[in-house]
Amino acid sequence: MGKTREILCLKDSLRPRHRQAARSLGVSTGAVGETVWRAKFAGVKWSQAEGLNNELIEERLHGAKVSAQDERPVPDCPYIHAERHSPGATQGLLHL
Repeated sequence: MGKTREILCLKDSLRPRHRQAARSLGVSTGAVGETVWRAKFAGVKWSQAEGLNNELIEERLHGAKVSAQDERPVPDCPYIHAERHSPGATQGLLHL
């Protein structure tokens, strides 16, 4: 989200309702609520975030980015193909 900084600033300085802040910034009310919730959960206040750049604010609210390769293991295709033909096996179960 590119408007995290603006949401935090607006909500801290003027304290509008989520709907008013969303309308003012051109984002959804869910985006405002999610950002405010994440900031509260992470303990980030506008006075702290004011001196940070956008990437650091996003990292504090959403956590560090993880590369896609580190996140997902490579599937074992021969095993999946063999298990697909066993009774009671579904694609959903094999996916898990």
